[in-house]
Amino acid sequence: MNNRTRCSMVIGVAILWTSFVAVMSIGQERALLFWAKFDGSADADVARGSAIAMAQGLQFRLIAQEGGKGVVMGAGSILRYRTEGNFQPQRGTIEFGIQPLVDYRDGRNHRFFSLGDRDAPNS
Repeated sequence: MNNRTRCSMVIGVAILWTSFVAVMSIGQERALLFWAKFDGSADADVARGSAIAMAQGLQFRLIAQEGGKGVVMGAGSILRYRTEGNFQPQRGTIEFGIQPLVDYRDGRNHRFFSLGDRDAPNS
């Protein structure tokens, strides 16, 4: 994936709490690339790329959770962040907490998270 590739991180139906963090490992050190605390906004608090959250179906709200705030997203809601500058697919870690609000026994596919070019098939 190169810098010209249009990428997005997509987060699906769930509650995300405390933070959404992307870090890059550099030897023994970790460099923070992206951090969204969801403490009053879905926009990132720290970002090496764009900090602006893009959302569809704006049916999420901030709620109190253990250790911080959370984002509640309904069916069809999508929360996106640009990956350029915020994540390095060659190395790194993504951390987040999740509490699913979907009955996964309904026989349907439920996408929670994807990382890649939003215009490419199967991404």
